[in-house]
Amino acid sequence: MLKTGLRPDNLTYPFVVKASDQCLLIGVGGSVHSLIFKVGLHSDKYIGNTLLRMYAACKEIDFAKALFDEMPE
Repeated sequence: MLKTGLRPDNLTYPFVVKASDQCLLIGVGGSVHSLIFKVGLHSDKYIGNTLLRMYAACKEIDFAKALFDEMPE
């Protein structure tokens, strides 16, 4: 998607993250998390919940807890 010049948004990223947790591709999910942060969508509640689910599904509890602690109210 990025190579074609299309820019993902707050509706696109959760689907990519969900695909990462279903396949247990934590490396891909972590890379997507970095992109989300870079484009400034890290405070989106839907994206945050999806990332939290991914980290929990991949048994990355420390990452999940840190993400939860940083989520907006």
